[in-house]
Amino acid sequence: LDGAKAQANYLNTVVSQFPKEAMNLLACYFHSMKDPKLVMNLLLRGQKYIHAGSTLAKRVSDLKSVKDKQNLLQEASRVFGLGRDTSFQKSSTDEYYDLLSEQERLQNTYSPEIAPISSSVSSTLFNIFRYASVKPREAHRILGEGDKLAKKFKVPEKRLWHIKVRGFSASNQWSNLRSLSESRTKPPISFKHFALAVIRG
Repeated sequence: LDGAKAQANYLNTVVSQFPKEAMNLLACYFHSMKDPKLVMNLLLRGQKYIHAGSTLAKRVSDLKSVKDKQNLLQEASRVFGLGRDTSFQKSSTDEYYDLLSEQERLQNTYSPEIAPISSSVSSTLFNIFRYASVKPREAHRILGEGDKLAKKFKVPEKRLWHIKVRGFSASNQWSNLRSLSESRTKPPISFKHFALAVIRG
C-alpha cells in the first residue's frame, strides 16, 4: 500500500511540476513495459485521454478471444469518454466493438468463413457477399445480412455496390451480378465496373 501511495505521489509530481518533456519521456519508458497500468496511470493523471484510450485500443489486436477484445474496447471507450474533445475516438471505438459483435454473431450463425474476426467493415461485407455462393439455399438470407450490416455502419451506397460487384465476381455469382446490374435502382457506379468484373472472372 505504501509503495502504491509513493508511486501515486511520484506520478502526481511528474504531471504537476515537471516539464512536459519529462512526462513524455517517462511515458515512453512505461510504454516499453508489458503491463499498461503504469503508463495508463501517468496518462490519466495528466488528463491525456486520447493518448490513454489509444494505448488500450492498440492492444486489442494482440488479444485472441473476442470477449477479451471487447472488454478492452469497452475500457478504451470509457477512457475516451472522460475527455471533452474525444467524441470521434469514442464513437469509432464503440463502432469497432459493435463490428466484433456482428462478426461473432455471423460466425456462430453460419461459419467462421463468413466474417473473419477483426476484419474491416468493407472486408466483412466482401466476405459475406462472397460467402453466399457457399450456401445457395441460404443466399437470399446471407445477402440480406450484408445489406443490414452496410446500413448499420452507414456504408455509402457507391462503396457498397463496388463491394458487391467484387464479392459476386470473386465467387462466380454471375446471376447475382446480373440481377444487381439490372436493379430498378439507378446504379451509383458505371457499367464499366460490371464489365471489368466479368472479364477478370
